[in-house]
Amino acid sequence: MSLGSLLLEALSLLLVGMTFVTLFLGMLVFIIPFLSKIVPDDPIPIQTSQKTNQSNIIEQQTLVAVISAAVQQYRNQHK
Repeated sequence: MSLGSLLLEALSLLLVGMTFVTLFLGMLVFIIPFLSKIVPDDPIPIQTSQKTNQSNIIEQQTLVAVISAAVQQYRNQHK
């Protein structure tokens, strides 16, 4: 193959690729606003029970205690 034919083939592939990307992005410009009208703005709120909140507080306190113990142990070992 000659250099000219290779350059023409490369140019045609370039144009096909750029055309495809431009068309795809153009479709997205029109599809996204349409889809945003279909999907509701506010999600349905999830009701949490008081027990779940209390259990989260206990888990957080336990996690803080474990991390504090690990930091203290690290400091004692690396003096």
